[in-house]
Amino acid sequence: MTSKNQRIHMGDHTIDVKATKEGNVVASLSSGLSFKVLEIEKTSKGEIRLKEMELGSAHISSEHLALLLHHSDLADDVLNSLEKVRQLMTKTVDSVQLGNRNIVVTVDKNGSKTAKLNSGNSFGVIELEKTTNGIRLKEMETGSAFLTPEEFAAVLFYADLDEDLESEIKKVKEFYSSK
Repeated sequence: MTSKNQRIHMGDHTIDVKATKEGNVVASLSSGLSFKVLEIEKTSKGEIRLKEMELGSAHISSEHLALLLHHSDLADDVLNSLEKVRQLMTKTVDSVQLGNRNIVVTVDKNGSKTAKLNSGNSFGVIELEKTTNGIRLKEMETGSAFLTPEEFAAVLFYADLDEDLESEIKKVKEFYSSK
């Protein structure tokens, strides 16, 4: 478990970790002069609450996402879910049903994959794309997106982000376990 109420400086970026009154931990990534980019929280139900705060999409590195997951106590949940997803799913699909949600996978003319998690009648929840600079994340819910670690892992898997993120999470865990 990470310590609450701390600030971590990483060059031009800052990660703030704060406790909520419910006892959850929220980790937020800021760029430049405290401009928030992305906020992640593990809810009391074990879900992931994502709030993307940029206009359009947030562009972040796998390292930053791994640090946010670590400090919001979600890294192990996501790693375990990635393992389950890899055992159950194949990457050669255009869409997959997950309960009342589905993931639609698109590939652009440059071969870049985008995975979009939809809820109900094609209402978008989140969209992830692997870019040359890292990850493009678009949260499409009003307020915040709520999803299970398994749904998040499946979107990462289908956007071909799972291996990069898993590697970064392991580096972060190793760094903090050696302290």
